[in-house]
Amino acid sequence: MVVPHCERLEVLILSLEQLNGLAFVQIPGHIELTDVAEDAQCLAVMRQLHQQWRCKRVALPRKTRDSVGIQRRWSLLTELPGSSANSSTDSVVEYTTKAQSVFHRPADECGGGSAWAAGLIHALHIAPASTASQALRRADLLSALCQETQGDFSRVTAKELQTAEQHFAGCEARLPGTGLSPGAKLFATALPSPADAKLQIESTLKLLKGSKVLAILRAKGSPEVAVERGLELASMGCCAMEVTLDSTDWQQVLSSLRQKLPQHVALGIGTVMDDTVGQLGLARSLGATFALSPIEPVGFIDECHRLGMLAIPAAFTSNELWDQHRRGARLIKLFHAGLASPAILKSMLDVTPLGKNLNILPSGGVSPGNAAEWLDAGASVVGMGSNLVGKDTTTTPGSEAHAAAVHEWHSKGRSAAEKVFRDIVAKTVVSIPSLQLQSGASVQQLAVGLYNVPREEVKRVIHASLDAGCRNFDFASFYNNELECGQALKEWLAKGHHRSELYITTKVWTTDMQDAKSAKRSALISIDELDLGPVDCLMVHWPTPGKHVAAYKALEEVVDAGKAKSLGISNYSPADYAELMKSARMAPVMNSFETNPMVYRKEWVDFFQEHGVVVSAYKPLQRSGPVLTNEIVVAIASRLRKSSAQVCLRWNVQKGNLVVFKSLSTARILENVNIFDFELSPADMAAMDTLTTAAAAKEAQEHWEKRRQGTPGPWGDSPRPLSRNAAPQSRM
Repeated sequence: MVVPHCERLEVLILSLEQLNGLAFVQIPGHIELTDVAEDAQCLAVMRQLHQQWRCKRVALPRKTRDSVGIQRRWSLLTELPGSSANSSTDSVVEYTTKAQSVFHRPADECGGGSAWAAGLIHALHIAPASTASQALRRADLLSALCQETQGDFSRVTAKELQTAEQHFAGCEARLPGTGLSPGAKLFATALPSPADAKLQIESTLKLLKGSKVLAILRAKGSPEVAVERGLELASMGCCAMEVTLDSTDWQQVLSSLRQKLPQHVALGIGTVMDDTVGQLGLARSLGATFALSPIEPVGFIDECHRLGMLAIPAAFTSNELWDQHRRGARLIKLFHAGLASPAILKSMLDVTPLGKNLNILPSGGVSPGNAAEWLDAGASVVGMGSNLVGKDTTTTPGSEAHAAAVHEWHSKGRSAAEKVFRDIVAKTVVSIPSLQLQSGASVQQLAVGLYNVPREEVKRVIHASLDAGCRNFDFASFYNNELECGQALKEWLAKGHHRSELYITTKVWTTDMQDAKSAKRSALISIDELDLGPVDCLMVHWPTPGKHVAAYKALEEVVDAGKAKSLGISNYSPADYAELMKSARMAPVMNSFETNPMVYRKEWVDFFQEHGVVVSAYKPLQRSGPVLTNEIVVAIASRLRKSSAQVCLRWNVQKGNLVVFKSLSTARILENVNIFDFELSPADMAAMDTLTTAAAAKEAQEHWEKRRQGTPGPWGDSPRPLSRNAAPQSRM
């Protein structure tokens, strides 16, 4: 009697215990699942039950709790597409929200299951969510929110639930926990295994050694001032910061910085003493990955290792340093460094066992003026407090001392800090691999694009890119800033660099493709404005029907005249390329078109790679679009401790593409360049390959169709002007 109606049923199983009970009845030989069972094991059982019941959906909430009381919630679901009871077992679709788990600290142990069921029913039948995953997410959030207050009745409103869904869309949710400052967000996960803890510690050590400079934020005044200073330092290129435990509201400072800074910026705590070792777990839950102390507190190293945090205890003499090394410290703070000197450190590290095994962080007495000496002497990283970050973080806003400190920061402190990070970057330039073009030339696999970069910002952006190791630049007449680009690069060349170090691409816009003469004229104007000699690659920007072939053939004459070294195409489909090659004498070396995990035209990429044409992928981040908050991308980034942007750029690199990125931020430029110290697994690549939605593909196709028909340039519908004046440049 019941079976014919099962296809209309939603089966909500509120616990693993209930799942086991049902399975013992329905599945012969079922082996009990424990609390540590993998999701795949639970889904396999749910799938078997689904096969027997032929119901619409089967759902199960899951949770774990770590040693500091932080609970992690996520859900599993199996679903039959449509509602056909005759669907095959293989058509059952599985979902999990583990990549977007909800972390919270329950104030009440009861009510979670009921709230989860209510949330799921609401998301499936009352205010339907767009996808099954979003429905599960609503259930997870409501369950966690309802356990944030004690008592039999929750006061969570529909508005609060909606706000939480919007705030945590596409990422893990970390709700405020007991003992935290208002607004602080938890970043806790379950305790790592010893093997995982070791990997996390080594990863943090690598980040700190790569950063070279540790900025010490001792917020004795306003926490907001400290947070803003941290963001300002990151914009200069600072990649490691310490928040001291004697700061005013250190929890809020640490939590706010972790939320606002990219993942490649390492955060930790400092001034850990005997009575604050117990705060390490809380600091870890707020995003700290390392901890420093001016001493070696009791149990400090062991507790850090248990939590997967890099312990940085202090020592001063050779014997003390070696003793900390024997205790397991991977990085040791030389404190107070002002009582020693770079020469003394060098002499200590010249003793083979010490230099071979010790990583040293001098702190106390290190300043912007002597930081380079300490690094040259063998320090792995140097720590600087108010000498680097300014004294206004240690004074109370409104006081005379604060006003004087603010003036000092603006008059000389900021410029001194900027110089430190410029000098450090110059010594730690990333080696960007190159691709071989069919012309025989090699080109860096990353290029800096100047689209939508204001003329007055061009010099700053180009110099920041050069400092980061970039030598490949993507220009175009349509960007309307070639004159400023050329001037910025000529300043760099005047410092003793060679033109052969650079690879310069520029493009002819659609308004200059009325005939061959117009296309050639536009190309020569670009080359003259850049004033860098022959450009390395000259492109047709869009394959305007009936015009692009003649324009390309006109650009062949520019190559013949020695004004360009090779030709390229941009936004060409395989059909456009086939049309072009019926008449072209010179094969294009690359084709530039939008390519990212959410706009992945695999057939285009495969076609051009097979024909020896390098794919130059622009909009690799969808101009900070939805790809950066996609749940799969966010989960991969979280696991690898990289930013979503770095994961997306790495995806394109591993496809063998040249990647064109653009940023006005020095910190983002550095982040985008630092993608060659990790790899995406085949499973990661395959998962990201599936992210192109029908809506995104449709939008990209519509944009492509519109642009190729012709779009006015910044100068209008007519051909570009012969010349213009350069714009004044912003402060470097």
